[in-house]
Parts: sequence; C-alpha cells; structure tokens
Amino acid sequence: MPAPDRRDSSRVIRPTWGSVQPVVNSDTTSADQILPPEDTAAELDKPKKKRRDKKPVQVAPRRVSVPPEPYDRWRLWSSLIISVVVCLPPLLVDLGAADVGSNRESITLLAARETWQASFDGKENAWLIPTVNSENQLTRPPMSVWLTMASWWDLDPQTVTTDTLIWRARMMSVLLAVLTLIGTYWAGMSIGGVRVARLATMALGTTLLFAYQMRYAAPDSHLLAFVTLSIASGLWAMRPLKPINWVGRRVSGWLLAGLALGAAIMTTGWSAPIFVLPPLVAAICLTPMRRVGNTIGLIFAIILGLIASAPWYLYVSDQVPEATRQLFGQVGKPEALFLLTWSHGRVLMMLSPWQIWLMGALCQPFIRAEHERRRQLLIAWFWFILIFIAFSIPAARHPRYLVPLLPAAGLMVGQLWSYHAHLATQRQVDPGVNLLRVPHWILMAIASIAGPLFVAFQPELLEAGYIDHIELPGATLPLCGGLGLALLLIVLLGARWHYKWRPRLAMYATVAWMLIATTLGMAAYSRSHHNQNLHREHAEHLTAMAGDHLVVYLQHNAQDAPPDEAFLFYAGRVIRPASLEQIDALVAESVRIFVIVPNTAEAGKLMMEHGLDHEFDLTDPARRVYSSVER
Repeated sequence: MPAPDRRDSSRVIRPTWGSVQPVVNSDTTSADQILPPEDTAAELDKPKKKRRDKKPVQVAPRRVSVPPEPYDRWRLWSSLIISVVVCLPPLLVDLGAADVGSNRESITLLAARETWQASFDGKENAWLIPTVNSENQLTRPPMSVWLTMASWWDLDPQTVTTDTLIWRARMMSVLLAVLTLIGTYWAGMSIGGVRVARLATMALGTTLLFAYQMRYAAPDSHLLAFVTLSIASGLWAMRPLKPINWVGRRVSGWLLAGLALGAAIMTTGWSAPIFVLPPLVAAICLTPMRRVGNTIGLIFAIILGLIASAPWYLYVSDQVPEATRQLFGQVGKPEALFLLTWSHGRVLMMLSPWQIWLMGALCQPFIRAEHERRRQLLIAWFWFILIFIAFSIPAARHPRYLVPLLPAAGLMVGQLWSYHAHLATQRQVDPGVNLLRVPHWILMAIASIAGPLFVAFQPELLEAGYIDHIELPGATLPLCGGLGLALLLIVLLGARWHYKWRPRLAMYATVAWMLIATTLGMAAYSRSHHNQNLHREHAEHLTAMAGDHLVVYLQHNAQDAPPDEAFLFYAGRVIRPASLEQIDALVAESVRIFVIVPNTAEAGKLMMEHGLDHEFDLTDPARRVYSSVER
C-alpha cells in the first residue's frame, strides 16, 4: 500500500534566490490577493533610482592594519610605466641649454673627454686610468667616466661639438634617473604594494632636489641609481613579511644586488656600502622569517660587489703606487652627531613639496601602525635615519651627500599617502591629518602666488637693487599670470579634494602642480646666469687662436694653479705647467707657444722680458694670455 502524501496542499513555497514571482496555491488564494492595487502597480512601473547609502566618515582608530593588495600584473606594469613617464618632463626640458658649471660635472666631463680622446688616438688601456689635464684621476673610481664615454660611443672626437657631448652625457644621467625611479617602484612593491610603489615613485620624481640633481652628469646622479637598484634587489630577494620565497628568486635577487653594489663602489669608492647596508640590515632584523638565509644572501652580495670592483683596484695599485692613498684617504673630520647645519636646511627646502609629509612619515611607524605594518614602515624609516646620521657626522658635509636618501624619503611619503588612501576607502579619516594637509596647501597657495609675482617683477626688483641678476629669464607678464592662475586652480582643486577626504586625487594634484612648476622653472633656470659659464667663450677663443700650437700655464710659484676643469673641458686640450726656463727654451727654439699667467704686473713684466706679447685677458679668475712670435 503506498505511503500517504504528507505534503500540505495549502502550504506556500518560499521563492528561491533570483525569483520575484510568489508561488500561490490556487485553492486558497484569490485574484485580489495576487494582483497589487493600482497605485502600487503605478509605483512599480516607475524607474527605480539607485540608492547610495553613504556611510558617515569616522575617525580611524589609533592602530590600523592595512590588508595586502591583490596581485594584478597588468596594474603593476601600467602603474610603473605611468609613474616613470609622468616624472620625465622636468628632467628633459632644455637639458643641453645649461653650460657646465658644477665642479663635479666638469671634472667628470673633462676626464671622460680627455680619456676618450686618448683611446681614440690609440693609447692602450687609456680607459682604465682616466686623466685630468694629463694627470691620473684617482680621487674616485672611473664608473662615471665610463658611463659618460659610453654615451659618446658613436661620435667622432675630431668633429663633435661640445654641446653634443654635454647633452649626451646628461641623457645618460636621465637614463640613470629612470633606473632610480624603477628601483624605487620595485622597493615599494616589496614593502607595500602597487599603490605604495606608485605614490612613492611619483613623490620621488617630483621632488625638487631629484629633478635638479639628475639633470647633471655628476657621480652623485650615477651613484643614486646603483644604490637604489642594489637595495631594491635585496628587498625583492628577501621578500620581507611574505611567507613564500623561492630559491631562484633569492639567488637572482642577491646576485643583482651584489653587481649593483659593485657598480656603486666603482662610482664613489669605499663609501658606497654605507648607503646600501643600513636598509638591508634593518630589513633582515625586522623580518621574522628567513633571517639566517637573508644574512647569508647579504654577505654573498657584499662579497660579489667587492669581487666585481677588486680587479680595477688591484690594477691601479700596481700601476700607480700612490693610488691607495688617494682612493682611501678622504675621511671627513667628525663633528657633533646631531648637529644640524645650513646644508641640511637647504636639503629640507629642496625636498619640496613633500617635506611636511616626510615629517609626518617619520612619526607614522610609532603612532599609526603596529605588528606587520609597523615593520614595513620601519624598513624605509631606518633607510632614511641611519644614512642621514652617518653623513651628518663629517664636518665637510654638502647637500649632495644626502641625495641617496631621496628614494627612502619617497617611500616614506608614499606609505603615508597610501595609508590615507586606504582610510578613505574605509570611510575613515586620520585624526591628525590637518597637521599636515593644512600647512601643505597653505604653502602651495603661497608659492602659486609669490612665485609668478617674483618672476614677473624681476626687472623692477633688479632696478631697485633687491636682486643682482635676473634669476629666471624669458618670462613675460601674461605667461606669469597664466601660470599663477593655473597653479592656484590646481591648489584649490587639490585642497577641495583633500577636504572631501579624497587623498589620492589630492596627491595627484600636488604632482601635477609640481610638474608644471619644475618643468617651466628648469627651462628658465637652465638659461639663467647660474648656468652660464664665463670660461666657455674665452676657452673656445683660445683654442681657435692657438690651433695646433702649444698652450701652457706659467708655474712660477707654488701657488700658481692650472685653469679650472670647466675651462679645460671647453678648451678641449691639455694645458700643462711650464717654468720660465722651459718657456725660454721653447722661445729659443722658435716654437709658437701661448702662456696663461696671473693677471698681475709682475707676471706681465716677466712675459715681456722673455719676449712674449699680450693677446687677451681672461676673467674669473683674472688671468692673461701671452704668446711668442713664430719665426
């Protein structure tokens, strides 16, 4: 006998997900119960408006944990390309317009040009020991000279112009600036994520000191690229605070870190490890996993860097007996450890527009983070602090010594803005953000007004005696007015976004403001009196006048110095010292010579007595050129 059907025929079955029609028992439900009333039907026919339930913005708790970002390969590479390309305009604008003025750039270009010419003339192994005015250049290793020579690889020293040499050498520095930006992005990926990497790279690329320094073919620009690459490779090999790390990744990462360290040693000498080791050691100490393996990897990278640079040091020590003393004898006199000087103040000003956010980032690991996130923040924090202290000890400090700190500063700023962006997605606000954003936008607004006004009224300030030169030439009143209006609009828009707690848009507004200001500023600054070398015209005139004849400088007293490196670079020739006896011998042999002497009555009298005639004067420092008559 079949079992009785126990299902209740009057039971209404509940609709499943996605169903909008009720299931009705026709025996117990009437049509009036099924059909809605007319007014309700009319309401259903109306288009429904999207409803956005905005959560109120709340104050974030004192400790916030930021979850890791999901990996997205397309987002990673597109962010890298955009971040680097955005930072290029200030680096490229009027790159070759400025004359060689920096002492370190002029020494590098002079050594490269002289060594390049010697190699072109067939001198064997000339590139191994660069020379400056025929003297061995051993105050620092030759990596910067080699890179500069590499930028001239397809040129002919007999036909190339000086401007082409300068532009090519500076383009090499721009390429290394791109390498620095990539290294910073790479390091940001290792200790943060795509957002941290993107914001840190843009913060670094729009820093005033970075845009200024990386335009010149100086060793400091080259060192920054290799140091950043070495640190980024080490962090990638360690994979700090990540549970999985493959052996191939560790080996390749430490291998690249060691090679980059070797290149840094070949750029600036024994001080290069001081820039590389502190952040990597700090990351090992802060990483709870694989400390022994990471320590072994770091030791491997150090040994590899020393091995990569050792052959050149051994060769030079064998060829030049005094090379060891010159390469390792530059040690600054120590001063008080925490003594701040005007040079540090200038560096702080040249960190614009991020110096306020850097101050906030210095406190971030201790008041806005805990556990894993605090360790992430402390890696860049130790990178900045330890190197800052190390290079604040010598008395002979200079702002360029702190250039390798720029990637660390960019990472710290990027981490702080990324934290604010995360809070914004959670509808939370940093309770101390007004201490940073209010002065930031006030200073940006002041700069937007005061900067264009100063540039526009430079002639009046010059006439009144407030300035000695036109600092930024070529700016007209309409251009300054339009620039000021554009900058002020960006400030107002960025401040409004920041007030509405949209920090990422506020940072992009700051980046746009800085790109416009620095691109136009660098274009004008490159043509100002700061980048006009007075030696150039005189050096080129002397070279045209002397031709293939011998040019020397009088060394009558111990204090008589040769022409400076910029003069020698523009002259494109070696100018050796000569005593009065040597000059007499050359004159007696009827050899046409040109002699550079101090602009004094005594030196002029000596030249006249030895049968030389005055040709023209040099300035800064004051000198005169005399020549003998070819018989």
